[in-house]
Amino acid sequence: MPEQMGAEAALLVLGVIMLNASIILYIITGKPRLRYLLLLDISLVFWIISYGMNLLTHGPQMTGTWQIISLMGMTLLLFSFIAAFVDYIKNGDT
Repeated sequence: MPEQMGAEAALLVLGVIMLNASIILYIITGKPRLRYLLLLDISLVFWIISYGMNLLTHGPQMTGTWQIISLMGMTLLLFSFIAAFVDYIKNGDT
């Protein structure tokens, strides 16, 4: 899809790389610590920025798959912020 190339695709690729890194760190350590959740949040912020840039450049006529991925990313961002906050309150350290 050549219309999704450029900055939107670069942000999405960077977000996927950071998301995979946070999942691998979670698998290695076995603890959902605050820093890994924040890494996950940063990657999902890149997804949201990518979604917003796609909306601005191409309008609301996006594919259903792109909208589902963006909605899942925003929902996961909200839940991971809540999980990071609860982890911070419980343990009191980063």
